Amino acid sequence: MICIASLIVFSILGIFSASHRELAREAFNCLIDKTVTGECQSSFDDKVRAKILSPLLGRYPRAASFVDRHLEKLAGLFVLLFLITFIISLRAVVLLYLYGSCKGPSSTGCAASGLLEVIL
Repeated sequence: MICIASLIVFSILGIFSASHRELAREAFNCLIDKTVTGECQSSFDDKVRAKILSPLLGRYPRAASFVDRHLEKLAGLFVLLFLITFIISLRAVVLLYLYGSCKGPSSTGCAASGLLEVIL
């Protein structure tokens, strides 16, 4: 899951920075390696884990311990939230294109609260 979360983050950041494009390539290679062989050959997971944990270790050792133990779950949660947000945004864009409103054919305007009403 860390490879997927890293791929999402670094792909978006790679639009603006060349250094993040290289990290996105590494995340993509790690994802391919994990799906084919079951392990990441480039130790990209360890690099990302170190980047995340190093700022926490000095100030918040208990938080660093928690994040270290649950990093896969936190990455999975991030990916899930990203997918849910992407689907909601895509639905709003499609409704806006088709009906001129984020809520659908029977209403006007495009308010975020109205979008949440439609989803829930």
